[in-house]
Amino acid sequence: MYNNNNSNNSTSFSSSNSTSFSSTYIEKDGQAVYSATSSHSSQSTTLTIVAQGASELVSVETMGKQDPFLQFSLNHLDAKSYQKTFTHKNGGAQATWNQTFVLPLQGQPDLFIEVMDEETTFAEVIGFAAIPINQVVHAQGASLNGVFDIFSINGKRAGQVHLTLSAQGFPNSAAVHQQQQVVRGQTYVNQEHLKRVKGLRNKSLGTDIAAGLLGGALAVGAGFLGNKIYNDQKHAESERQEQERQREEEENTRRQERENFDHERQEFEERKSSYEQQQQREQQQGHRVQQSHTSYEERNQSENHQSQYNKSHNEKKSNKKHNKKSGSDSGSGSDSDSDSDSDNEKRSKKGHNKKRDNSCDRKSSGREWDPVGTYAAGDRVKYHGHSYVCLQGHSSNPTWKPDVAHSLWESA
Repeated sequence: MYNNNNSNNSTSFSSSNSTSFSSTYIEKDGQAVYSATSSHSSQSTTLTIVAQGASELVSVETMGKQDPFLQFSLNHLDAKSYQKTFTHKNGGAQATWNQTFVLPLQGQPDLFIEVMDEETTFAEVIGFAAIPINQVVHAQGASLNGVFDIFSINGKRAGQVHLTLSAQGFPNSAAVHQQQQVVRGQTYVNQEHLKRVKGLRNKSLGTDIAAGLLGGALAVGAGFLGNKIYNDQKHAESERQEQERQREEEENTRRQERENFDHERQEFEERKSSYEQQQQREQQQGHRVQQSHTSYEERNQSENHQSQYNKSHNEKKSNKKHNKKSGSDSGSGSDSDSDSDSDNEKRSKKGHNKKRDNSCDRKSSGREWDPVGTYAAGDRVKYHGHSYVCLQGHSSNPTWKPDVAHSLWESA
């Protein structure tokens, strides 16, 4: 069945005349809808219909073979606008017509077809459908050789109709239509058209009932026939009501399934959003923990450097006091101890020279840079395996690293 989906897309098809005629079809909701027409010429847009035949038709005849014919119109609301083929007597499930018709197109979106079984009283509906014209306009050469499904009143497939449809007056319309391969055309059930078909069926049933009652009044035993017709009508009405009930149940089921699907999709989106937020919070927390750990290690390293610096500074001060004390004691000694003092002085001087040499070695090689130390111009330090020379005296800062503070340090 053809589905008519809403759409805002539009495609224009224009047919131009030799003077100032133009007619425009706009594709909207999947159909070619007439937009505007202005004409000062005899040329117009038309639809050529070649009704070739029908097949796989369901039987609506209680006795014998049915007599199919096709009737069609571009306006299902106008009963007088319907044209029809001849009747294929005793065609049964197959029918052949091979008749050609030409209809003027004035923006109608659909061609409404009805396959009927001709009766002596009133024709009975075999199947019906609506054919969107836009598929013809869009086809190559604006021509479509198609097989179109028809439907019974309960929505089931009732057979198929073979039609060749050609649209004239469009930019892609072919002057001569060549033999085309048969394709499956699109059809659907138009609700307003369905109301008309139901009315035709009710008229057919009413006519059958009236004829049966009249025959019952004229012949013996006609009451049985009238009763049968009444029962058939009642049975048909019961079937109609049951079909309506099933249709409502199916619609309710589809609606419930859509609601369940929407609810599940909403829950999924909420869970997804909650999971992403949780992941983001965990990443942020991990980043903060890493920053805190890095800050702690830097602070701990700074404290170790400061402790080493203070220890070294205290050792220097202690050695300096010890040297002064040794010098004072040797000056106040007796002459008898001069040789001993001289030896002590030599050893002290030798030790002092050794310490000074060690200090010079440390100064030349440089100690590790202390982020909270105090440096004078010419001091050497090591930082990340590189040696640096202090350019000007300063108290160190954790951010004045030798590899970035170029005004304070230079590479040795």
